[in-house]
Order: sequence, then C-alpha cells, then structure tokens
Amino acid sequence: MSWRFVDDLTVADTGFEADGASLLELLGSAVDATLAVMVGEPANLRPQQAVRVRLEGSDPAGLLFELLQEVIFRKDAEGLFLRFADGCITERSGMLTLAATLRGETLDRSRHEAGTDVKAVTLHRFEVVEQAGRWRASVVLDV
Repeated sequence: MSWRFVDDLTVADTGFEADGASLLELLGSAVDATLAVMVGEPANLRPQQAVRVRLEGSDPAGLLFELLQEVIFRKDAEGLFLRFADGCITERSGMLTLAATLRGETLDRSRHEAGTDVKAVTLHRFEVVEQAGRWRASVVLDV
C-alpha cells in the first residue's frame, strides 16, 4: 500500500497516485493521500471515533470517488478526519457496494499539521486500473 504526490497531474489543484495489492488496499492508500493534504501525516490520527459507511459505485473508480467524497464530507460536516479502517466490497446487479469502517478524530492542532483544505475530488485525469495484480489510481483534488 502506497501513494505519492504527482506534480504534473494538475496546475492549480493537488494530484496524487495511489496503489495497492487489492482494491481495498488501494482505497486505504487513496484516503491516506487525501488526508495527507489536509493534516500532514495520516498515521497521527487517533482512531477515537468510528463511522460506518455504505457506498455504491458502478465500477472501482466510482467506488473510490464516492469514498473520497465521503471523507471530505465528514471533514466539512462533522470536523472529523477519518482513515479507512476496514471494509468489504460486494457486487450485485452490476453495482459495487462498499461497507466500510472509517476511524479518526477531530483536528488537534497540537498534534496535527493544518494543511490545505480539500473541497472535492475532480474527474480530471481520475482513473483506477488493475494491472499485473496491482491496483493503481490517479486522483486530482480541488483545493
């Protein structure tokens, strides 16, 4: 599981590439990359609060998009910065459903670096692919 910022994905926004050995691992990497923009090191977030989510997408890219939007929404609506803890993906009638637990806390400026506010995930250069048994995503965040 890993991610890295990519300078040439966008001019005004922030872009990253994430990968994982499974789709679930990719989801966790992409959530951490998104959080890194907002709070510095995601591993510094304490799992004080748990939120269960159920999200749907027509494909892996749609599922990732919905998950990242959910993380941004929870930050805006509840002040929570949440990491991907665990999840399960099922397929039914051509739709993927993610049932997942997100864990984290509110921003504590004594322990967290206040980063850039992420407003949304964009569709610009948004991509999820499986290649040679690994999952990879390119994401641009509107900041």
